[in-house]
Amino acid sequence: MSEIHFDPEKQRAYFSKPGGIGEWWRPEDGLYRHHYARELQVIEEQLVVPEAARVADLGTGQGRFARFFARQGVHVTAVDISEDLLTIAQERASREGLRDRIDFVHQGIEEFLVGRHGALDVISLMEVLDHLPDPAGVIALCAKALRPGGQLVLTFVSQASLYGHLAALVLPRTRSRDLRVARPYPPSVVAAWLESVGFQYRPFGVGLLSIIARETVAAPFGPVLGSLCWLEGRLKKYYSHRALASRCVHVVGIARLVREAGPPTETPSLQRVSPSPGRSAP
Repeated sequence: MSEIHFDPEKQRAYFSKPGGIGEWWRPEDGLYRHHYARELQVIEEQLVVPEAARVADLGTGQGRFARFFARQGVHVTAVDISEDLLTIAQERASREGLRDRIDFVHQGIEEFLVGRHGALDVISLMEVLDHLPDPAGVIALCAKALRPGGQLVLTFVSQASLYGHLAALVLPRTRSRDLRVARPYPPSVVAAWLESVGFQYRPFGVGLLSIIARETVAAPFGPVLGSLCWLEGRLKKYYSHRALASRCVHVVGIARLVREAGPPTETPSLQRVSPSPGRSAP
């Protein structure tokens, strides 16, 4: 399959328009909530958040990860281009008594990162990378914005997963361009992007057998797919073996900046990347 490219202006318009993504993106109370909850388990068990860390949750959406970091007692800057999602995020933070620990910023990710050299201790790009027109460029900006030893935590949909292979077969036969707002990645490409700008990277996998499809598109099969996520989570929370992690629908990457970020070296391009539906494919 040919590579899919995103137009930056169209992507920004899609994710910032009223309604839109907020009508179907339900990671905390939707059919796949059990799957997305396991991403939080990964960072809760594998990511060490320093005391008084300066944290930015980029593409915060409904604020799941911003609230996670705020519960660790640190102050968080939560950034998103969707005013609708930021409103939901603020309401949920207020309900949990976390509103005073989170600054909500209505801004694009690239605009937020530019000029913040060494200003942050932790950056999260959860459920975001799949939608970025220039993911390698954003990773390079994150490296510059982190202090030495800082950490980047991110998710992406693996092209090597069962879901990624099914998407490559099914999506070319669909006519809806609205489905194609996300894309899966070869795990080796994401690893190369990270390592080229100074990160040491550890992948963890969530959902070896799960299939995550937009609820409004796969409504007839939704309950079955949601039940599969629940059942798999009962058997295995997540996978830490690199080979197995790379074959999960979502890879949760935890990367530490081990050398000063410089100009990125040549890394693999997104060849053979097939389109994938939903936010963070899904």
